[in-house]
Amino acid sequence: MSAANPFASRPALFKRLSSAFVQLATPRLKTASQVLMAGDLEPPDGTVAGLFARNALRNGTFRSAAGSAVPHVYDLTPAYERAALLATIPDVDPENAAAPIGPALHLLQRVTVIGRAPAGMTLLSDVTTSPYPAYRSAGASRLLGALLRAARAIGESLSFESSGELLWTRVRQQFRAMLTDLWQAGALRGRTPDEAFQVRCDRVTMTQSDLDAGRVVVHVQLEIATAIESLHVTLALSEGGRAALVDGGAV
Repeated sequence: MSAANPFASRPALFKRLSSAFVQLATPRLKTASQVLMAGDLEPPDGTVAGLFARNALRNGTFRSAAGSAVPHVYDLTPAYERAALLATIPDVDPENAAAPIGPALHLLQRVTVIGRAPAGMTLLSDVTTSPYPAYRSAGASRLLGALLRAARAIGESLSFESSGELLWTRVRQQFRAMLTDLWQAGALRGRTPDEAFQVRCDRVTMTQSDLDAGRVVVHVQLEIATAIESLHVTLALSEGGRAALVDGGAV
């Protein structure tokens, strides 16, 4: 059964769920275990999560899972034809035209879609709901999540150190070592580590209020291999090793 783009009439959905850490998946699946599901159809979220996990182990979490074979699925509901996959989702809410939602993009640029390919059932796209191109690639978003987890680990290892020049140097060294590993794995683009990323942690990245509170602020610029734009990320390491994303933007 062919179907039209079901999201074309619901553009406001992407405004409400707009995030670099949110992915919508479609369609529902017919699998060997579907008899256990309501309506004999299986939602795609569990299958998609499994594909992401397998892709992370095989290729690295920063690489797109698009193109991955989808096992155990023999039919889809609804089944999108090419026209539906490439149909543009409006960039404004018809109920509030004065509130732009983001760029007008087609379904494969907005939603993680499972579909038919010559080789069989395939993950056709791997995208987030973010309106920003640099964060729309789910691989880039997962890399940002990995960076935040690594920052927490670094913060925990240095949580009992006094903030000062010595600590800031150690923070820069540990971030550079971690980012160099990512560059060597192919997550970052650039001929050298200096072209792939920059790390700054000094009096320029911190205010007097940060210094008084013992908060360490790190500014990281990444040239993510799968992103068109550079990402600028500001992380705050505070007491107890906690790490928080203060700001994350693209240029």
